[in-house]
Amino acid sequence: MTGTARVPPAPLTVEQAETLRPYRLPGGTIIPLFAALAHSPGALGDLRRATKACLAETDLSVRHREIVILRVCALTGAEPEWAVHVALFAGQAGLGPAELAATLAPTTESRCWTPRETMLLGAVEQLCEHLTIDDDLWQRLSAVWTSRQLVELLTVTAQYHKVAMLTNAFRLPVPEGLPRFRDHTTPEFRND
Repeated sequence: MTGTARVPPAPLTVEQAETLRPYRLPGGTIIPLFAALAHSPGALGDLRRATKACLAETDLSVRHREIVILRVCALTGAEPEWAVHVALFAGQAGLGPAELAATLAPTTESRCWTPRETMLLGAVEQLCEHLTIDDDLWQRLSAVWTSRQLVELLTVTAQYHKVAMLTNAFRLPVPEGLPRFRDHTTPEFRND
């Protein structure tokens, strides 16, 4: 997505700038969605609380959390948010070029995913497409994930579906210097 965002970054008070300190990209720029939502204190507060719950208060591993978030962003076309998460968390999550490309692939059938990760991705796809998970997949998920992890899988997916909706509706651009979808969709990472 290129061009000008429909909602520009809000002018920030000193207090807001301090509140948004944790939500900055390398180089110091505020993550675009946080900058846009700063126009509404309530919306910004909601995003901050939900982001904290998804990133800092979950029982999902960083790797599993980021696989879920990146796949939601890929399925919904939220390239700016995908780029932010690649820049901030891919290294910490142990996601290399093959895994990043696989988050963008048409299917989850890639040799780079473990069976558990393939189940996670299947859940994300069902939630994004049908807003539910079928009984068969739920039974398989509940055999290997705790109730807390299942709740958090759904809440992380739902939160980033909302983030994708906002990002896309605001037409937020991919921040300069961050990775793009096109940088990670090469034939060598396809599962042929």
